Amino acid sequence: MASMDDPFSKKKPFDLGNYQVNRMVLSPKHWKNFSSPTKLAWKGTKFKPSNAKKIPNDVKGGVYSFVVQPDIADHPSCSYLMYVGMTKKQTLRARFNQYFRHQTDTSRRINISKMLLLWDKHLWFYFASIADPTKIEATEQALLNAYLPPVNDQYKGVVAKQLRYLFAI
Repeated sequence: MASMDDPFSKKKPFDLGNYQVNRMVLSPKHWKNFSSPTKLAWKGTKFKPSNAKKIPNDVKGGVYSFVVQPDIADHPSCSYLMYVGMTKKQTLRARFNQYFRHQTDTSRRINISKMLLLWDKHLWFYFASIADPTKIEATEQALLNAYLPPVNDQYKGVVAKQLRYLFAI
C-alpha cells in the first residue's frame, strides 16, 4: 500500500500537502537586477505530446520554462513559473519530448518528475531560441537568478548562498 507521502501513487486519497510548493520566493530586487545576455522571443504551448510539433526542431539551443496555469474563472494572468532550463546540444523539440519520460521514470530528477505528475494538466512549456550558443548558459543563469524557480535546485554565486541560507538546499 502506498504511503500518504508518496506523490507518485495513483491509488491514494487526495492529499493537499502533495501540491504544496515548499520554496517560493518572489523578489522584486532580483527582478530589477535581471539583465539578459540576449534578446528573448518567448513562445509557449500547453505541455502535451500532441504539441511537440509546435516546438522548433531546426534550431539547436535555447532556454525554456515550465509554468503552471490553473485556467480557472477566465483569469487572464494567473501563472506560477516553476522551472527554468536550457539546451545547447539538441533542439528545443527534442528537449520538450524528453520531459515526457520523466513522467514515467521517477528514479531520477525527482523534483522534475513530481512537477510533471502533479500539475500535468496545467503545465505550459515556454521557450526562446538562442542563435549564439555562447549566450545560452548565461541567459539561463540570469533567468534563474531573477525568477528563483522552486523546482530548480542548482544555482550559482550569491543566489546559491542566499537560497542555501533560506532553505538549506
